Amino acid sequence: MATAPATLDEQKRRLHLIWMCMLGAVAAYAAVCFIALRTAEMDGDEGAELLHNVFTVAAIVVGALSVWWWRHFLSADPASAGVDSSMGFSQFQTHSFIVWALSEAVAIVGLMLAFVLRSFQEFVPFGVAGAALLVMHHPFRLPYERLRATAQ
Repeated sequence: MATAPATLDEQKRRLHLIWMCMLGAVAAYAAVCFIALRTAEMDGDEGAELLHNVFTVAAIVVGALSVWWWRHFLSADPASAGVDSSMGFSQFQTHSFIVWALSEAVAIVGLMLAFVLRSFQEFVPFGVAGAALLVMHHPFRLPYERLRATAQ
């Protein structure tokens, strides 16, 4: 028995739910990091600054990639987008997931750095940046008008 394809409103709700879960994951990383490290003190590790710089550069690269991906594949202006002016929902959804995963990865980098350096304070800017990127790439800002008339 075949089921009717999901309507655009249903598809939008699904995207919004997935986005909210990813944003919630950033908050969960902060909570786990804070609880696990609240009593730990960072030792005088001379490599701490180097690690901080390496992780910061990695987070900046991943965050910038999320912005580039959004502009290249999900731009509201079809002329600047890297794909056809219209796309199927599966392509649209895939690009959205990639942008959100890249945005969330900024917080994951911060979580790893905080655990390595045993300091919750290291996580804070990365968590804030990851959450800000997810807010910037909110599902309500997606160019739904670029979807083809038939949902895939």
